Amino acid sequence: MGKKLLTRVADVMHWENLPVCEGNASFREIVQTITCGRLGLVIVMKGTALHGIITDGDIRRAFDLTENPMHLSATEIMTANPLTIEMNEKFIVAEDRMHRAKIDSLIVKDHVGTVAGVLKIYDIASKAKV
Repeated sequence: MGKKLLTRVADVMHWENLPVCEGNASFREIVQTITCGRLGLVIVMKGTALHGIITDGDIRRAFDLTENPMHLSATEIMTANPLTIEMNEKFIVAEDRMHRAKIDSLIVKDHVGTVAGVLKIYDIASKAKV
């Protein structure tokens, strides 16, 4: 429990080779980015600003929107305004935020609001064992 209280989001977040696309990305590009990114999501950016997030679940729900989701773009599939957390926030705060929202990922921002990484719920479970 002590380690969880002292650990910061920055200590466990994914920050290298983040899966990112622009809002006009095609369905095929989105799926390829999710696959290569290995985090089960894509961060949708508008220039340098966070625009949304697309998760594996959003991809599955896209099939409910239309019989052929191949014509959908990232902005049509994404969840706008995803939950975020500041990279210097405590680990335990991130865990609580994810549990309350019933989500498994948070976009991590730095002190000026730029996307800095991704935190997954399994990161918390695997790295906070004491």
